[in-house]
Amino acid sequence: MRFNLPVRAAIGSLAIGLALSACEPAPPAENPEPSSEATATGAVAEDQVSPSSALPTPTPTDSAPATPANTPPAPMPTATTANGDPAVDDPHQLMPAPLTTDAQKGEKGARNVLLGFLRAIEMKDFRVAYALTEPGYRQQHSEADFRALFDGMGRISVEAPTGRMEGAAGSSYYSVPATVSGSTGRKINGTIALRRVNDVPGATPYQLNWHVAQVDLKPVG
Repeated sequence: MRFNLPVRAAIGSLAIGLALSACEPAPPAENPEPSSEATATGAVAEDQVSPSSALPTPTPTDSAPATPANTPPAPMPTATTANGDPAVDDPHQLMPAPLTTDAQKGEKGARNVLLGFLRAIEMKDFRVAYALTEPGYRQQHSEADFRALFDGMGRISVEAPTGRMEGAAGSSYYSVPATVSGSTGRKINGTIALRRVNDVPGATPYQLNWHVAQVDLKPVG
């Protein structure tokens, strides 16, 4: 069969158009909407961020406990006498306030030493009381002998009214009657005498002070 020229031209144009359209690339597809599954997965991923990286680094605050101060050592226990009173190492701590030099030489000075001596006996601090005696007394009486005077008395009280002053052979004496009573009913009384060396050449500071020279106490009844 033979076609005329116009028909052939039309058929050729159609064939060329089909060939060109087959060679053109397909248009890009539109971005699809994210599925609910993908959205949920993304949310889970965000929630699974490490806590250490998500939280801020803590900083010190005023509420932090302060470093405790150094605690001072506990005080040492205080020694006591048999009556429970604090013991003393220096007999002069039991005496009244010091006197002037002139007053110390007379009856007031003797009385001060006597009061310290009697106070030590009442406290049953016999070591201190014995230390207030002079060497001559300690040569004749041991500390154990002195303590034995007050055995079995319980709590002790002492009465010693005003005494009298005497002077002899370069020394001064102060003698006083004394009564020592115990809570057990035991009682002793007698004389307590103190002595000091007068201001004579060669006298030592120790000799110029009053000391207990005699403790002549006997049981009553």
